[in-house]
Parts: sequence; C-alpha cells; structure tokens
Amino acid sequence: MLFRSVSQSRYSCKWDEIRRHYAKFNRQIMAAPRDKWAIDPYLWDCGKHMIFMTPIEENFWADCRDADLILYPQYPACGYFIDFANPVAMVGIECDGRAFHVDKERDAKRQSVLESRGWTIYRITGRDCNENWCEETGTPPKGRLLADEIGRRHGVKRSHEGSGECLSIREMVAAFFLRVEQRAGQ
Repeated sequence: MLFRSVSQSRYSCKWDEIRRHYAKFNRQIMAAPRDKWAIDPYLWDCGKHMIFMTPIEENFWADCRDADLILYPQYPACGYFIDFANPVAMVGIECDGRAFHVDKERDAKRQSVLESRGWTIYRITGRDCNENWCEETGTPPKGRLLADEIGRRHGVKRSHEGSGECLSIREMVAAFFLRVEQRAGQ
C-alpha cells in the first residue's frame, strides 16, 4: 500500500511537497466535476512517501474508497491541510484522534476559517474511524455511514456514467479474482 502507518511520535508529512503537488494539479482538480477524479488520488505519492497516514486516517480512507468518494488526502486550503477534501464541492473531513487535536481552540479557529471561506467540514472521532462492520447485523461502521452521507449530500460519489474511467478498487479486486478463477478452471 502506498500509505504507511507510523506511530504518532513519528507522524510526519512533507507539507511543502504536498502543497507543491496540489498546486501543480489544482487547475485540473478545480475544472473536473465534483464526482470525477481529476487526477489519480495516489499520484501525489509517486514513491516519495509524502504522506504518512495515521491508523485512523487509513481506516477512514478505506471507508471513503469503499464508498467510491472523490476526496483528495491532505488537501491544502486556507493555510491548513484537510485530512480528506473535495475542493470542487468545498467539503472536507477531519479525523480526530486523541494526540492530534488536543488544542481545541486551534481546531475551532481552523474550522471557523475554513467555514468562513465556504467549506463544509465534517469531523469523525478516532473511535468511529476504527469501528468495523457488525457481522451479526450487517451494520456498516460509522466511518462508512459518514462517507455515504457525504457522498449523498455533496454529490462527491464517483460517477461512472459514460466516462470510461478506471475501475474502482472493489471492481479491480473482483476482476482479479475472476481471472484467477478462470485460470484455475483451465
């Protein structure tokens, strides 16, 4: 996987590189419809390991990908980085872990600045990010429910309509296993 989890004391991103990356592609991103990828969401990494996701961010990113949302990780806006954002729809999600959001005043100011510039910011706790599907009831985790709701409210669920776009992760995995089964049957 391109994302690497690291302990909280080692959490580190190359913020200037991330900012330059998105600046390079910002025109493309802003010109694309909110429900289509302008650039590959993994392109920013390119083997440079610019972003190190925390475990709760990795879990929520998996929920967003499973819900097929168009969100860019660590998107810079208004002098801040938003954990996951769609700048066309002006929507972002912050994963709030214990160690990363201890300064409530700073977080409130950040939220206020982003909202004053037209952003809608959702927050999800680390506990909710780490929740799993309930096998007994089939209930999705809170992260997935939030991802689905954001997709509905803001129109950021990826559209496949007549696009010839790349397959989703789920579609790629299904196609892979279909090929494996076909080969095994030969």
